[in-house]
Amino acid sequence: MKRTDLFAGLLTIMALSTPASAQVGKGLLDPNVATDKELTALPGMTETIVKALIEKRPFAGAQKLDEFLGAQKLDEDARKAFYAKAFVHVNLNTADSKTMQLIPGVGKRMAHEFDEYRPWKSWKQFDKEIGKYVKEGSEPAPATLDGKRLRYEHQGAERWWLDLDDLKIVGECTTDLGPVAEDWFLVFVAGDPPEFLEAPVSSLREVIPALAGTLGKEPWPGLIGETGYASRVLWPPELEGEELFDYARAPRRKLADWLVPPIARWLSAPVIAYLEPAGSDPKGEKDPDRGHGQAGPHEPA
Repeated sequence: MKRTDLFAGLLTIMALSTPASAQVGKGLLDPNVATDKELTALPGMTETIVKALIEKRPFAGAQKLDEFLGAQKLDEDARKAFYAKAFVHVNLNTADSKTMQLIPGVGKRMAHEFDEYRPWKSWKQFDKEIGKYVKEGSEPAPATLDGKRLRYEHQGAERWWLDLDDLKIVGECTTDLGPVAEDWFLVFVAGDPPEFLEAPVSSLREVIPALAGTLGKEPWPGLIGETGYASRVLWPPELEGEELFDYARAPRRKLADWLVPPIARWLSAPVIAYLEPAGSDPKGEKDPDRGHGQAGPHEPA
């Protein structure tokens, strides 16, 4: 997720109160002023919950709203789905870490970054600091599917391609780098011996429906609400829902590693067991990996 997709709508940087509006940001409702019809259309909402919400509001902040939704028996996943459509205004200068982490896509690391740069005085300052992590207009190019060849480009160069006939597993994974950098990936395990290739979900949206013809189902990822390292298998059916990777902290080898400890990952035990009949040792990459888009069986020279 990118800052332009999320923070422009959710964060109220100025300490001054914001005008009441049903729209917190682009496509996001403010539960404090939304109509009952608008609220009823949100994920997890029932007429009973909407009635109770209207009676309880206004909510002083994100934590109060979260406490209310929790009391209505909405679990964490249901609340995340709600927050993807509706959220209350957040003051970036005064919100604590717990409040910041309720914002979809914000984890401990990003909450710390926002706190570190306080006081925020303008959107210009916000763009300048966030721009250190990601440049405007740096969205990945769409992947393409030509017949059974899936091809992914990055920064104008072909990063990898694969033949769908060689595909063994499709999965998804996330990192803790969002929302200021790409942190949600679709992963393809292919080749002999099997290796894994990946690309940002945002670059694959156009080809995901077309993959249904080969896989028998549309492998739509579901880890959008994750704020740390997570993974799961989407296909084949016999592995669906299993962890795709195992993760561990890797040795620190350079100064930057002491600031952001590197993460090592490798294919999980269930995935390896599924692939072992092919006679390979597909344990994957155990070196620190934060680049996402490593060399695979069809990486060009």
